[in-house]
Amino acid sequence: MSFAPSSRLSRTGSLRPSALALALGLLVACGRAEPERPAPAPAPATEPAPTISAAAAEPPAPATPDERRVLAWLDPDSPAVAYMRLPADLEPEALGELFALPPRALALLRAPLSLESGLAALIGPAAPPPEQWLARDLVVMQPVLARGPYLVRRLLVPRADVETWLRSGGMEVETVEGLAVWTPGPTAPEAAVGSAPGLAPDLVFPWRLVFLADDLLGAFSLTEMGNGLSP
Repeated sequence: MSFAPSSRLSRTGSLRPSALALALGLLVACGRAEPERPAPAPAPATEPAPTISAAAAEPPAPATPDERRVLAWLDPDSPAVAYMRLPADLEPEALGELFALPPRALALLRAPLSLESGLAALIGPAAPPPEQWLARDLVVMQPVLARGPYLVRRLLVPRADVETWLRSGGMEVETVEGLAVWTPGPTAPEAAVGSAPGLAPDLVFPWRLVFLADDLLGAFSLTEMGNGLSP
């Protein structure tokens, strides 16, 4: 998988989720067939026929330009993908227990929270909490050859501000395949006088970040092969 816009956006271009959507498998149990039951008597002719409301028949609203820009990076070959609007009170473990989610689906739910908590620990008080400058709508996927999930999220603040915060957390940047890729540096930034020394950035934040556009950020695990852009 590489970070390249998908040519199959038209399959999902009409999506517009209002909350976190979960796809659950339907278990079909095979057993002894029940005896046939008599068909119900026809309803009296005077009974009005059921009507379908106009709202139920309306097609889903088209995706907004911002949603389309995120969906354009969806890898159509990934065996596990999710497009969600991340709620503030998401509890993946509780959802996993309640709906008996498989491990791969649970990993997709954990990934955006792991990214946010890692960024908060890496940058500290030098920046607002990540949930304030990362958009709530996102794509998370598990490419076929990747070791961990890949995420794509929009930025709500200027790119220059984010780059300043990343540098303050000890991250380093290099240009790979024309994209700016940020990787945790080998040593922690210099600690303030009187404070305890910090942990190495790669222990606090085991992710790489890539600017897909000035307002679009990709993220993938440090454990990916090579530069992580094309595992």
